[in-house]
Amino acid sequence: QTAQREGHVTWLVLLGINYAVKSVAFTLALWYVNALNAAVYIPLIPVFAIIMCRMLGWETLNMMQIGGTVLAVSGALLVTVVRYSSSDTSTSATAILVGNGLLLLWDSTAAAAIVMQRPLLRHHTPITLSAVTMTIAAVVLAVLVPWCGGTSSSDWVLSTTAQVAIVYCGFYNLVAAWGDAWAVTQIPASVVAMWLVLEPI
Repeated sequence: QTAQREGHVTWLVLLGINYAVKSVAFTLALWYVNALNAAVYIPLIPVFAIIMCRMLGWETLNMMQIGGTVLAVSGALLVTVVRYSSSDTSTSATAILVGNGLLLLWDSTAAAAIVMQRPLLRHHTPITLSAVTMTIAAVVLAVLVPWCGGTSSSDWVLSTTAQVAIVYCGFYNLVAAWGDAWAVTQIPASVVAMWLVLEPI
């Protein structure tokens, strides 16, 4: 039982770190690419979720899931290529590569955030799990701040719009984390991830 408890703690910490990496990857990606480019990659989250669930043996693949996976990957690649092959973009090739690489990292961590909750939800309620993992993520990000700049007092002087945006992002992520956790208790993790394709719309 002690080993099982330690396993839960390790899993919780990993999930919290995963949330932190997810937040940083998405924020950094927006430095290199625009929001539309980021939205295009959202349909890839269920792709990673399906692959993870299959690798863990938690779910089986059917032809519909395989077809959806192929369509999602093809669509993201097509839109990205068309977007950056146009002559009106001033984004450098390096920025495109880095930005899209960070978006792929964000996709994988977003999928992992949904999939990793499944074993923990057998022992914790969705709201408790969300609160603990988001707190761990906040601690990890707070530790990283001194290493990433932003230590000057002037860096923390924000406009009213920026303050509202930060509060909204925090509230949205908390509600989304709880919603994902609750949904995983009702339906398979890969199906939960599939609903994320509606976000770009």
